[in-house]
Amino acid sequence: LGTLLPATKPQTMPKLSSAPTYRRWTKTEIMDAIKVKPYKARDVFKGKEWILNQRSRGSCNAAAAVGALRRAMYKGGRNVVPQFSWEFLYAQINGGQDNGSMLDDGMKTLLSTGVPLLNPAKHPINRDIDKSDYSPEEYAEAKANRAEVCYEIDTEIDLATLVLSGQGSSIVAVHVANNYMN
Repeated sequence: LGTLLPATKPQTMPKLSSAPTYRRWTKTEIMDAIKVKPYKARDVFKGKEWILNQRSRGSCNAAAAVGALRRAMYKGGRNVVPQFSWEFLYAQINGGQDNGSMLDDGMKTLLSTGVPLLNPAKHPINRDIDKSDYSPEEYAEAKANRAEVCYEIDTEIDLATLVLSGQGSSIVAVHVANNYMN
């Protein structure tokens, strides 16, 4: 999920506003929620285990997609959330090249292929970015860790509604450089 302004590539994810159970809040509802919403322990991430370091890789969107999956699991009540291999996800969308990607690439792959658990002993971080680096067993494990649904958020009102209402998890993608499109 993300807001891309301006769009640098046609987004192909369905819009959040099209979700069957979604109701966009009014600005008044959003402001009222900001004033009264108490922060709960599950709303706050503490500790370095939630921070992914992609180093010099262009895998930020894959890391963000994995972060959204972990956040949804955590918000859903899981007290222990495993680390997943964002580089596996990146390997599925980058063709074996470190050329970056767009956010909807990571989210679509999270929906279709899924992601296995992180295994740094077998796949040191910042090394394995080709599909062939991963075993059939890892692909089978990935199928058990797929997102159920993903939507694009294209307005600030929808992002505020999602965050404040607790209707889901969100990622905000900010593209500082446009290396992917070059």
